[in-house]
Amino acid sequence: MRDHDSQDFGAVFYVEHQDSPGEHDYERGYFAVDDLWWSGQTHCDRMPTAATPKTSPSCDFSGGYCQWFSTSNQPGHATFVFERTTPSQSEEAEDPGPATDIEGGKEGHALVILGRDTTSEHDRAILESPDLDLWDNSTKCFQFWMQFVSANDIASLTVQIFERSGAFQLIPWTLSGESAHWSEWTLAQFPINPVIEGEGTSFGFKIMIEAVGGPNEGGYAAIDNIGYGPPESADSCLVNPPEADPDHVPSTCTDDEFECHDGTCIPNVN
Repeated sequence: MRDHDSQDFGAVFYVEHQDSPGEHDYERGYFAVDDLWWSGQTHCDRMPTAATPKTSPSCDFSGGYCQWFSTSNQPGHATFVFERTTPSQSEEAEDPGPATDIEGGKEGHALVILGRDTTSEHDRAILESPDLDLWDNSTKCFQFWMQFVSANDIASLTVQIFERSGAFQLIPWTLSGESAHWSEWTLAQFPINPVIEGEGTSFGFKIMIEAVGGPNEGGYAAIDNIGYGPPESADSCLVNPPEADPDHVPSTCTDDEFECHDGTCIPNVN
């Protein structure tokens, strides 16, 4: 028996009913329970409309890929894929990549993809999340740390959201590889809102991080410490870097100025 959202199983209790003692003709029924919730309060409030998430995409890749799936549009023989590696392994192989891990060391794992491993400009490396949901019909924040260094060696790095039934696809975050310059670990993030076509709803979806091969053979992209959960405040999960917002207007700031999220240019403070 499937649960209320058709993903996991709940507990089912069967009840047998006999018309009178000793008779063996009876009817069977059942009742089912799921998503039990415990409150430490001294009184009993209404049960919340949804429980905590059943799966989480959060992962630091120290022990594996967690529930993420690394593949490509050429499964079986592709070389252009996200692979777990450490800075020391990259240095030993003389591969481009992060100089340090997210903690400043050499042995921490991250997912790295190399521009030189493309076989054509149509190669696509894909990192796909487990099934996710908003679970309480409120905005969530998706975050990861990244490096992206490319002169069109990797054409783009994009995050897409797919509704599980295939009803829609969103691109909330994308960077062009034409002049990617993030050689230090940089926080990447964007909000996921529960509003679809004007109606608030909790829906099932997957997140897909995609790198597309470019015409050149150099550069790299790296991903680490993926996180997902409620934002600390309403304005704490603005799209970052700002230019990753698909609606971003190119900056008019000079090299001596810093661009705020609202597009305002302020002097750099050294």
